[in-house]
Amino acid sequence: MTPETRRQLVHLSVVGFAVPVPFLGPRWAVILACVAVFANWVVFPLSGRDRDLMREGESYFNGIRFYPVAVLLANLLLPLALAQATWGVLAVGDSFSNLFGRRYGTVKLPWNRRKSWAGTFGFLATAFPAALALLLFTQRFAPGASFLAAWSERGQAGPWSVLEATSLAFVGALVAAIVESLPIRVDDNLTVTFGAGAAMAAVVAILL
Repeated sequence: MTPETRRQLVHLSVVGFAVPVPFLGPRWAVILACVAVFANWVVFPLSGRDRDLMREGESYFNGIRFYPVAVLLANLLLPLALAQATWGVLAVGDSFSNLFGRRYGTVKLPWNRRKSWAGTFGFLATAFPAALALLLFTQRFAPGASFLAAWSERGQAGPWSVLEATSLAFVGALVAAIVESLPIRVDDNLTVTFGAGAAMAAVVAILL
């Protein structure tokens, strides 16, 4: 297994921590995300536990650091079901775009020669079902709750029907796949999360 493949599998597997979140609620989602930020920014660098996942020549400010920051921001700003769906897009789509792109990415995108059609397709094809599964699973146990709403009776959103949830997940995955394919000089953990979360929030605000 190459170091890059190992890094992507870790990136992917961390989404497993999203499974207990609906039972804990939005407050604990934020608390646990803060713990993850502290671990990735302080504990792991000091202990050297992240060394095997670092790319050659990579600076301290990298995807390993920004991953939990992205999850934290999603949980702060979005209803929990949408935050979970966004996490699914980030963890699954971003990982498989890398894995598919390195394995099958011979045909490059015309607007970004560092990315491939295979990688973008791999992103969308895996991020969409992951987002949908987490959205439906979360709203089954914590419908509509958000971190801000947890402190009051207001600010609830959803729950959404299966058709509405499917539309939300697809739009979020599609926009994130497009954003991931663009030649943006910002860590894609942040841009992908922002793209997916903003797209789904916009659909809710405008259509639902």
